Amino acid sequence: MASLVDASPNSGHQRATVAREIQEETGWEAKAGPLINGGLWIYEPVPGHKVLIGICGCSVLTPERTPIVSSAHKQVGLVPERRSARVGHARRL
Repeated sequence: MASLVDASPNSGHQRATVAREIQEETGWEAKAGPLINGGLWIYEPVPGHKVLIGICGCSVLTPERTPIVSSAHKQVGLVPERRSARVGHARRL
């Protein structure tokens, strides 16, 4: 019998995935929290290619580490929750 994984944005599985992605993309260890209110966005980096962005509250567990910037990104940084309402050219859902 196959088991179903809870894929809701606030499930433990999704939080673990977010924490793993942060580690892979920045080198930081992090604890991912729930989606913040209004934290789902659609971003279209190239016409016809839409990306769903989910903004979670996260805590960096290794702030003494200098973050790396993976080849998939141009920059890395921390954004206070009050500023997360402005995500580049993304459109809030």
